[in-house]
Amino acid sequence: RLNNMKLNHKAKQYAEAMFYVASESEDTVSLIKFDGKEAVEAERIDVGFMFAEIEGPHGITVDPSGDFWYISLAHGNPFGTLVKYSTETNQAVARTTLGLFPASMEISTITGFLYCVNFNLHGDMVPSSVSVVDPESMVEIKQIKTGSMPHGSRISSDGLFQYSVAMMSGEFFEIDAISLEVSRILDLEKKIEILESTIQDLQAQQLEISNNIITLIQHAETMNNVTDASGMLAQHVTELEEKINLALSWIEKESRQKKLN
Repeated sequence: RLNNMKLNHKAKQYAEAMFYVASESEDTVSLIKFDGKEAVEAERIDVGFMFAEIEGPHGITVDPSGDFWYISLAHGNPFGTLVKYSTETNQAVARTTLGLFPASMEISTITGFLYCVNFNLHGDMVPSSVSVVDPESMVEIKQIKTGSMPHGSRISSDGLFQYSVAMMSGEFFEIDAISLEVSRILDLEKKIEILESTIQDLQAQQLEISNNIITLIQHAETMNNVTDASGMLAQHVTELEEKINLALSWIEKESRQKKLN
């Protein structure tokens, strides 16, 4: 998992792009420097505090100023941790406890708050939450209840809304970044059911038109009539086929997005 880092003083000196990449299975974060042609691991930072356990660095983000970066340690006892690091020294400067299996996160440029989903990967399939943290004081302000196994925390470009997908309940959540309340919920499972019903209707129409073509041929008086009429019906069948394929692609896209999140 990687996150692009805004150029700090050190980066400006070398005029290079810099990235932080978390290695979840070995509790490290790599600082990658990229000069436009070659990427080099400049530093490898050990993260985590339990020497006998893999804590699983999962979500990673950099604050808008570029002065600090943040990592969520998903595995806890039982709760996970958010750790704040300096981009100048890559040393931990603060940490706070979040919910069960904290994962992806981002910071709003409007509120300055950090919004981190509590994925709750190993728990029961029950509604989880999004933790809202003041990154300056490293205090969790609120946990906002969402769906089961929320993931993919993203902030809108204007900084006013946070979005996440609940993998196991099939819901897409919008949170008002200022009021810290859920503002809208999109039922993704229902959307797929509607698309599947649409496909069934289109297939029924397609079958009916195909039968009409056969009947037309059987009762046609002249070959010209057959050619003209069947051509028009065949075109309609082709159009229906295109609509079916489009609906199928939408379903595939929705299903793939749920798996990714």
